[in-house]
Formats: sequence, structure tokens, C-alpha cells
Amino acid sequence: MKLSLFPMTRDMCTIARNSAMLQGYTLTHLFVPGFFGMDGADVSRLDGGNTANINLTNYTSNLLTECDALYVDYDENLTDLTLYKEAINAAKNIDIKVVLSHKLARELNEEPNSWPCGNPLTENPDNDRLYRIKIPIITVLAHNVRVDQFAVELALRKYFIHLGYKVGQIGSTDLGCLFGIHTMPDFLYEPRDMYEKIIRFNHHVRNLVNTEQPELLIIGVPDPIMKYNHRILHGLGTVPYVICNGVQSDLHVMCTHYNKYKTPFFDELSLHCKYRLGSPVEFFSIANVSLVTDANATEPDKPKLKYLGLSNEFVQHGIQDIDAGNYDLFNVLNDNLLKNACDAIHEALTDNVCLML
Repeated sequence: MKLSLFPMTRDMCTIARNSAMLQGYTLTHLFVPGFFGMDGADVSRLDGGNTANINLTNYTSNLLTECDALYVDYDENLTDLTLYKEAINAAKNIDIKVVLSHKLARELNEEPNSWPCGNPLTENPDNDRLYRIKIPIITVLAHNVRVDQFAVELALRKYFIHLGYKVGQIGSTDLGCLFGIHTMPDFLYEPRDMYEKIIRFNHHVRNLVNTEQPELLIIGVPDPIMKYNHRILHGLGTVPYVICNGVQSDLHVMCTHYNKYKTPFFDELSLHCKYRLGSPVEFFSIANVSLVTDANATEPDKPKLKYLGLSNEFVQHGIQDIDAGNYDLFNVLNDNLLKNACDAIHEALTDNVCLML
């Protein structure tokens, strides 16, 4: 099935760079709005990675005839919902399959409001329990948004499959469904008690593992682990809290922005994960993005922050100068740094299994 994407985002660049891993789809057009001025540009313009020789295309409705399916995601830089609606309606009018991300569906008010699992769970201390998942588990977390989290999830999948492991995976984004990765269950976002969600998620993962019998499980956690400040809440870290307390992981990878960090920064994040989420972090993925103050921001009700895209080379050199102590730092779009990190993750998991035996 021929697949097109609209509008291209950083996470979608991961799809383009790993299109050989798509299951049941062949990538055709990578659409961007015409006013972006990126027609014919390489996807590296969006993610700062190495040149991929995969070009962006200005969206026009007549090009939809060249695809069978259109995946539509929400971009925070494109708040005008008319752009999405026009593309969706144009595709539906010519019987093109349209797949909406959960994020866009919420913006368009197209998600159901009903609780899918029946009545709320009644707390029962005698019977309620959390099952231990008896396979190695890697959890990929995000410190903020636009931190190349999905790229890390897909890179780990590719690495362990190449080594011959049977990999089970639940992804942080709907894009994962294009690669045979499970999406997060809807009940995580329902207005229900966190106690119930933790138990349900534990049972959900146990059932998945019992059914598929993977040798390794990778869990990509949606939403950042904490609020940025009192105005930028990021869901208050509630979804990561539910997931990490529902399923104990053997190893955590944290995705964060680039900055000139020192060891105390990594110590604080690792301790936060240890005491709130149940496990410290030892591996940090540094994205090709830096979070900076927007000096041109004039609206008092909006955060004065912006995301600055960086190049691979800049981040690679910057990582070498960071005092990270005993933590492993890598950039997912740098092949050498990524390979070294994946090898270290594999070794850490292998050592952990030996200790358990």
C-alpha cells in the first residue's frame, strides 16, 4: 500500500529514514504545506540529521491520487485546523484511506468519550496485583517534547531485531503502527483513577507478552516525565507515572534536548526517575534540538520559549565536551554514537540477566 505523510514532523522523519522497516506500506510523498518553502528539500532540514536523499514535497490535493493511504499528524506549529480538514476531506473524496494520529483526533474532537473497559475498577487489596513481566524490558522516556524519542524507539527495535531477538514493542506514538509496533491502550487517557490504570496497564502488558512470547520488550512512554513549569504542564507526568509503576523496567533511556549540561543535571533526572518512576536512568539520548528563550515573543499569555534545530556535527562535538560522569550519552541520528550506545545497552541487559540467574 502506497503511503503519504502530512504534514511532515520530526517524528515523521524517522519513518522516512527507516522506510525499509515499514510493514505493508511503501512510502511515497512526504507532504509539507507550500508556505514552508521546503519543496524538494531533504528531510534533514527538519531533524538536523545526515542527508538522507529523501525529499519533501509541497502538498497539493492532486498528488493524493498517487497514494493509497494518508497518515495525518498534528504539528504544534500548524494550529489552523483548516489545513488538516482540507487534506483529510480531499483524501476521503477519492477513497484514500485516512489515518489520524490520536493527537490530531483529539484536536478535531473525533475521539470517543466513553470508558472502553466498563465500570471503574473497585479497589480490592486481596485480589489486586501487579504481575512481574519475566523478560528484559527497555523503557524509553522523554524529558520534554521534540527530543527524537520515536527515533530512539525505532533504532532500538532495528538493533535488537538485527541481532536475532524477537522484539515486542509498545510505542509512544501512533506512528509505530506503521512498523508493527503496538500503540498505547486508550484507557491511559481516560478520566479514571491512576490506581486502576496502573493495574490495567500491567495486565495489558502481561497479556501481550503471554500472547506474543517476545524475548525483549521495548516500551516508549508518551508525554514528558514532568511539567516544564506552571504554565507548560506536559500532562504533569501522569502517563509516565502510570506506565513505569505498572511495569518495572530493567533499563531506562531518557531523551532530552541538547545543552551544555554537567553531571548534576543527569543526577537530578536519574534520581527523579528512581523515586517517582521506580528506576534510575543511565542512558541519555541528546536530540538535535535546543530549547531557548524566544526574545521576539510579545504575547504575555504564551510561553517565551522556542525550539532551535541543530546539526548532527554540532551535537556530536558538543556531547564530547559534556561532563556526564558515569552516564552514557548518545545522539540517535549519529550512527557511531548510536551503535556504541546500543552495544552498551545490550551488555547491560545481558549482565542483568546473569545476575538474576
